Formats: sequence, C-alpha cells, structure tokens
Amino acid sequence: MKILQRITTGFALVLCSAAAFQAKAQDTYPNKPIRMIVPFAPGGVADLVGRVVAEQFQTKLNAKVVVENKAGGTGLIGTKEVLTADPDGYTLLIGTLATMIATPATNPNAGFDPQKDVTPLSIPASYPLFLLVNPSTPVNTPSELVALAKSKDQGLTFGSAGPSALNALTAEFFARENGIKLVNVPFRGGPAASTALIQKEIDMLFEGVPAVKGLLEGKTLKPLAITSKSRLKDYPEVPTMIESGFPSMNIDGWVGLFGPKGMPDTVRKKIDQVLADMAKDPAVAAKFTAIGFEAFPEQARDTARYYNDEVVRWQGVLKNIPTEQAR
Repeated sequence: MKILQRITTGFALVLCSAAAFQAKAQDTYPNKPIRMIVPFAPGGVADLVGRVVAEQFQTKLNAKVVVENKAGGTGLIGTKEVLTADPDGYTLLIGTLATMIATPATNPNAGFDPQKDVTPLSIPASYPLFLLVNPSTPVNTPSELVALAKSKDQGLTFGSAGPSALNALTAEFFARENGIKLVNVPFRGGPAASTALIQKEIDMLFEGVPAVKGLLEGKTLKPLAITSKSRLKDYPEVPTMIESGFPSMNIDGWVGLFGPKGMPDTVRKKIDQVLADMAKDPAVAAKFTAIGFEAFPEQARDTARYYNDEVVRWQGVLKNIPTEQAR
C-alpha cells in the first residue's frame, strides 16, 4: 500500500511540475523564435502585411520572428500547418478571406472548420475593391453596367484569381444581388486578370486597391465605383458602391493574424496587447497605406466577432455559387 501511495504521490508531483513548467513558459512568452507562416509566395499582399506585423512583434515583444512563406494548395498547405501546430503562440498564420473562409467552404478536403479550429487574433489591414471596366466600355456607373449585363443573353464575363478568390466572390455577390448573369473567367492571379481586361478579353473585374494602383494612374482601366464605406482620399472622384445605389456592396478584403484553437489566455493577452498597440500606431498605418491597405479600425478584442460575421456572410454567398465554379 505504501509503495502504491508513493507511486501515486510521485505521479501527482510530476503532473504538478509539468503544469508549473507550462505556466512558467506561458508567463515568459516569448522565450524562443516565433514562426509567422504566410501560405503564399513572397511579394504578395498577404506577405507584405505579414512582414509589417512580424516587425511589430519583434519590436514590442523583443522577440525573434521568422516569416516563412509556405505556398501551395491555394494557401491550404501553410494554413493547415499552423492550425495543427501546438497552440503555444510560437506558430502563427497570416490568413486571408480566401484561405480562412472560402477554401474550407469550397474544398471538401480542406480539413478544418473556420469557426471551430481557428483562434482569430487580429485583422490588422483591409482594402476595398474597385469595380473596373475597359475604358472603351460604354458605361460609367454600376447601374449602367447592370443594364448592359441584362441586355446580353450570355451576360458579362468577369476576371478572377480563382473561384474562391475575393474578387470572384464579390462578383458572384453582385450578380446575385442584381439578378444578372456573370461568367467567371479565372486567371493565375490578379495581374493576369487586369491584363485581360485591358486587352478586352473580359468585360469587368473587381480588384483590390493594392493590385491596380499603377494601372489606375496610367488610366488603362476605368473604375466605376469602389466597395469601401466612403471615398478614398487618393481617388476622390470614384464614388462608392453605396453612393451608386448598391448598399449591400460594402466589401473589404482583409489580411489577418490567426493561431490554432486552444491558445492559452496568458499568451493571448500578450499578443492582444501588441496588436492593440499596433492598431493605434500612425507609423504602422502609414506602412499599410504605402502598400495600398488601410489600418483596420477594429481592436484585437473585436476580431473574433468580425471574423465570425464574415464567415457567416461569405458562406451564404458560396452556397449559391454553381458547383462547377466552386471546385
């Protein structure tokens, strides 16, 4: 009996020691390098935002942060690596609407639930989309574009970076809201779709501000409206979709910071403080503006609510996309 008691006592001490060690490790977070995984190639919008976030983590936590680009599977490879990692705060993910919401909704092999398997930490940057046509297209407003689509039996074609990309989802939403037919023509990324619009291979395109700033300055594309709540300071002549009579078309693309489910509260609090400070920092906002983004106004604590609202909104859109387009 005494031997059994000693074994039991010893086992309890081991468990207590392990718990104490884990708590201590959380209290001293971070005490080793943080991996920040971007599930796309270097140079894209997610990568650019990720590096701004990584820089803030390094400065405010006095930690080494390594940005790792893990492209492949339309972002799924890098995303799943993070979501299946130890939730200790040392493996974080730079995610987008496409990777965090559209991919699991359209790919039965995605292997994760966007609400149950994710810890949303922050949406540090967002961007609206322009509704664009070729300058020779005889329309100047979104209403005129809708009328043009209704006048054609086959509707209009739009470019996208794939069926789960934000510009494709936005076009599908626009079509559904206005009872028009729009046909998706996917390309290998936004630049290729923009080139196709310039060459009149497609009729229209929704595209994010960061991707088309140069094309608008050269007037090789014509913006009809923008999906932001208010006009952009750099493009005051471009009306919003809301002003143009389309109140449901207030749509933002975003890049966020995520972790695996089950992250400890002590780690979350430290990360939340960094993100809250970052959201109020004018220098960070300037860096986002320089690459075509806006610093997102939501505080870190509001991110989960915003993210869950986005999941519900876009899953509703995705259910109405024809199966052949959602593969």
